[in-house]
Amino acid sequence: MPGFEVDKNLSKQTTTIKEFNISKPNAYHDKLRKIDETLEKENLELQKKREFKAQYPHVIFEEPFVPERPSRFCKIEEFNLHSEKRGVDRKIFDEDLEQLRLEREKAMEECEKKQKRDRSKRDRRTTQEDCTQSQQNRRIQKARISRYIVK
Repeated sequence: MPGFEVDKNLSKQTTTIKEFNISKPNAYHDKLRKIDETLEKENLELQKKREFKAQYPHVIFEEPFVPERPSRFCKIEEFNLHSEKRGVDRKIFDEDLEQLRLEREKAMEECEKKQKRDRSKRDRRTTQEDCTQSQQNRRIQKARISRYIVK
């Protein structure tokens, strides 16, 4: 450890102790006196405000206030209500819907006609096939019967 020279003649000075008084004997009375003074001032101000002082009736002798009308008048411009525009748009929309409905009905009618044609063709085919099959069945039965008879 390095050697430091310490001066032993130096002595530390301590702080001197002083008395500490938290409360003064007249502090409470001083505070009460200040509160009383402020209350008295406020009361005096309120009394002065309450006193009635009549003023000169200048309103009676003067002419009443009349607002000035502007010399130029406002121009009224035409305007379009949103409901009118919406009515026109709705009318167009309804017409388009009606056209679509008519087109769908036509398409459905054509589809039904086509299905009827197809059904009638199928019915004809099936009846023809049924006829041919029944003829063939009869021939087969006749052939079987003839085989049994021949033997």
